[in-house]
Amino acid sequence: MFDTLEATFSDSVAIYKAHRATLVSINKESRAMEETCEYIGISPYLIIPHAVLLHNEILTDLADKEIASFLTRKKVNLAMLEQAKRKAEKYLYLYYLPNVFNYITERTIYEKATIGRGAKDKLTATQKKLDELASYIDALWERRRDRGQLLIAILLALLSLLQAKDTYFSIIGNSLSVELKWLSMIILSVLVGAMIALFWGLKSPQKETS
Repeated sequence: MFDTLEATFSDSVAIYKAHRATLVSINKESRAMEETCEYIGISPYLIIPHAVLLHNEILTDLADKEIASFLTRKKVNLAMLEQAKRKAEKYLYLYYLPNVFNYITERTIYEKATIGRGAKDKLTATQKKLDELASYIDALWERRRDRGQLLIAILLALLSLLQAKDTYFSIIGNSLSVELKWLSMIILSVLVGAMIALFWGLKSPQKETS
């Protein structure tokens, strides 16, 4: 009961209470509201900061849903993750409105209601999720770079073996047929590739992501 009725803040003429998606003002009189009552039904000094708060809360919800829809998936596409990250960044940093007001009442409504309605905590939590998504994307990019470098290393090793095939054939002797010589070289190449892959895996472990 007291959480519902206790004022978010008050001044000399009014008491203000911010709830989730609502803003209540109790005062004896309001010239601005009386003049605009037939048009908007509320004081413009209240509806504008309230609209900004709703705008920010909706953006935070949109960003949170955008991020959560990918963090919970087992298989994801890197391009889709990048797109989700860009969308969330726009919601949280480009479209999100700071305290743009000049008058003390409007500024106070913004500050107090952002905290009282839980919007600040939700924003902080969503920004943390965005950081987790960014870290996950970085890990995927690093994994992709590692695979590319591994492939290059294997190809270079195979080219080196092919260039040294005459030396290799002379080492194993002339008792084997050409087919067996090539078969042994292919087996050796596979073993070299496997050893490089194993070494690379030990050298560059995958990042742990949540």
